[in-house]
Amino acid sequence: DADGGEVTVEGEVTHIIEEPASRNQYQVLYLEDDAGTSCKLTVWDKALHGTMVRTLHEGDRVRIYAGKPGEYRGTTTVAVTSKSTMCILEDGDGPAPTGDRRASWGCSGDSPRTAPWDAESDTHQWISHVDMENAVEVTLSD
Repeated sequence: DADGGEVTVEGEVTHIIEEPASRNQYQVLYLEDDAGTSCKLTVWDKALHGTMVRTLHEGDRVRIYAGKPGEYRGTTTVAVTSKSTMCILEDGDGPAPTGDRRASWGCSGDSPRTAPWDAESDTHQWISHVDMENAVEVTLSD
């Protein structure tokens, strides 16, 4: 409903537009749910300052909470804003073009994936909340 306040949507990223139409848009893409219903999803630059700072790839399966529904030229739209949260449920292996922010992030549009959590991994360290004063950042290399 384009007049609704917030929506939760879930689906697969089927296509990402190479160059968003506005400098305020980080990514513009199409999302399709299991029923075959699609919408145009816009991730606005301001969303990058909220709880969601992720770059989407084609093929990603995502869930958006607190998206802003709308309609543009007869197409259902959902905006990801600074109030939205986005969860990537499954990683896709397609391209991940972004807007003008890619230059300021110091990358060519490639989006490194967050490593999956592994409690036994040498790259993850446990820390007690009582020992936060002694916490240091450690970078391990291969």
